[in-house]
Amino acid sequence: MTEGFRIEIHDPLTGRIEHAVESGIEHLRDFRPLWARLRRPWERSRYRMFQSLGSSTGARWPSYDDTPEGDHYVYVKAAILGIGVSSHDVLRWAPGRERLFPSLVSTRHPLSIWSPRRRRLAMGSAVPYASNHDRGIGRAPEWAGGQAIPKRPLLRFGRYFLDKMQDAISEQAAELAAEFREAGDRRTVRAGLSSRMVDRLL
Repeated sequence: MTEGFRIEIHDPLTGRIEHAVESGIEHLRDFRPLWARLRRPWERSRYRMFQSLGSSTGARWPSYDDTPEGDHYVYVKAAILGIGVSSHDVLRWAPGRERLFPSLVSTRHPLSIWSPRRRRLAMGSAVPYASNHDRGIGRAPEWAGGQAIPKRPLLRFGRYFLDKMQDAISEQAAELAAEFREAGDRRTVRAGLSSRMVDRLL
């Protein structure tokens, strides 16, 4: 009996399966070609997330005006960076000098996490304070008011990325099937192998 594989997307904190995709790809031992297909959709999905202030991947992020940050943090940071208080979006500061935004929208950024392995893909950001924003933990520095950091999830996949992942799997399956038909190879992989796509922040 032969089967394909199942990609499981897990919540990095709870380990709960958020989404699973079944596919009929047989013979597959190395998922790196599939991961390569997902690189651009991942970058695009993070860009959309920032543009929509989180709405494209879930609930809209709380604005500075809706949190204690607006009382002190925004004004202090704006003064330090020399930018207007109203000239930035949530989690966006001083384009060209940022770390969080570029580390998520470009997998080539030095602080981006994009680590494809044979049966595992890790992606996210290595910016030290990224997990504080993602989880809503910790506090701002005392000089910035020391307010609690609101939760603004950075790693939710969103419909766009999940749809692109499904497309990539279908394309990979079709190419693989054609390749094996052409080779006349009837070898199969034992059912039960799975690939776990792990998203994480350091």
